[in-house]
Amino acid sequence: IEECIQSVLNQTYKNIEIIVIDDGSSDCSPDIINTLSKKNNFYYEHQGNKGVSRTLNKALQISKSNLVVVISSDDVFLEHAIENFIDKYHEVSGKFSLIFGDSSLIDNNSKKIYINDKRRESKKDDGIVFETFIDYFKYHRKELLNLNYIGTYSSLLVGNYIPVGMMLNKSVVLQVGGWNNDMKLEDYDIWLKISKIHSLTYINKIVSKYRYHESSATQHSSEMLAINLADVLINEIGFIEQYGSLKEWKSAYNENLLRFIANKNIRLFFKYYKIKSFFVVFVIKKVIQRIWKSFE
Repeated sequence: IEECIQSVLNQTYKNIEIIVIDDGSSDCSPDIINTLSKKNNFYYEHQGNKGVSRTLNKALQISKSNLVVVISSDDVFLEHAIENFIDKYHEVSGKFSLIFGDSSLIDNNSKKIYINDKRRESKKDDGIVFETFIDYFKYHRKELLNLNYIGTYSSLLVGNYIPVGMMLNKSVVLQVGGWNNDMKLEDYDIWLKISKIHSLTYINKIVSKYRYHESSATQHSSEMLAINLADVLINEIGFIEQYGSLKEWKSAYNENLLRFIANKNIRLFFKYYKIKSFFVVFVIKKVIQRIWKSFE
């Protein structure tokens, strides 16, 4: 937590208001934060555990600016992060919903690490490895090489790839109702909601460091992730059916559904989703593509 807060204090862009809310930690974090708060004169509040969404919504209400930068206690900003966000903000003439960059990976000791194509920690020279979040996703999803595609609702329907640390348009976040208190994947849910209003804006730069460890959400069981993913995507069905004139929306949505089959979560698939002829055709096409590829 000290490293995280210090990374915000060390920003090259200085016109910032710092808000730290400790959501019921039981370790020495309150003492560390309190000391830093007195020394650097920023807002600090310790509360009983209320969950990530309620805490983020609370911090949003406290903030005075319409430009809100968010980072969790495990992660670290590079010193030019907010300056990069502000530069992009001016470049798009203030019209944005969310601005994000890339994140490099660090371990519990803040040492730089790499992950392989299976999202497992690896050595730098151990075959195909990645040092940033976006690099990893670009490898698995070639369409993300198109910078105009990154940040669109369609791209997010296929799956969440937004790294840690971003700048939000507060008015847009409030317009979509803020973070959902009932969602486990609250970040993915809100990225989808705000991308319907305006595509998320990508900076092709590393702005933060993501602490990759065993307790990360990415390490949870595949079934639990599938359930949480289902909770998010099922909220999108009505929107897609009402406004989904773009075929790519349905294709993106169905791409995500395939994960249930890939993870052998057939029971969850039938529990959460409607089986439509469009999806059946989509699956058949995917099978044909894989067979064709095996003969190339």
